[in-house]
Amino acid sequence: MEETSFGLGEPFIDESVLADVLCELSPEFERFYREERQRYDFPIYFEWKPDLDEGNRALTREIRIKTEKIYKICFRNYPRNDDALIFAHEIEHAIRAYNELSLKIESKDEDLSYLAKDLMSMLEDSIVDSILYKNYNFNLLPSYEKGLKRARMQLSNINLPRELSSDFVSAIYLCNQKLRWNLIPNQHLNEEWAEYLDCCKTRLPNTWTMSEILLFFISETAAAHPRRKRRGIQGAAA
Repeated sequence: MEETSFGLGEPFIDESVLADVLCELSPEFERFYREERQRYDFPIYFEWKPDLDEGNRALTREIRIKTEKIYKICFRNYPRNDDALIFAHEIEHAIRAYNELSLKIESKDEDLSYLAKDLMSMLEDSIVDSILYKNYNFNLLPSYEKGLKRARMQLSNINLPRELSSDFVSAIYLCNQKLRWNLIPNQHLNEEWAEYLDCCKTRLPNTWTMSEILLFFISETAAAHPRRKRRGIQGAAA
């Protein structure tokens, strides 16, 4: 891997190196990169971070240096065949942020800023995946099924009873999952997904109710804003 430094005090992997590998691995990524990424002339810096936690295979960060915005994607593993969707997902996040299309949720209370970020991710993740699925024919199911296995393991390890704030954090995560799985055709026929939902409803009733309320508000917002509807909210919330 070629490493370079862009004045951020850290080594970064050259984007062209990763893009070449991913384009070889995935025709969907090759098309996405050619038609979507190469439309925009702004740098994205890629950093290999093997110490990312297990739940994050990659993530996008927006860094401000004076008046300039810089986009950095941290990734845990060097790309393999099933990682093309992960990299495309993060690149699309950066593109949406660069074009100021990302939905913004902020909190005046710093102690609640993590919830604002989680809510923003909840909305943006399904929009991004909707773009990748509908415009570039990425297969979402293998990645979702991997995430589902981790989620079922986490669910079985939750200690009860717990504080209501923890239920709300879990509700945001569950709503994120529901929005993304709604992109899968006939997702109700997937037995593991159906069993997971039943388990959530039984084991975490407060979390389940909160996630349904969040979904309701998202659906109502999408119905009230047709332009935003075309960006993917309605398709993800349907």
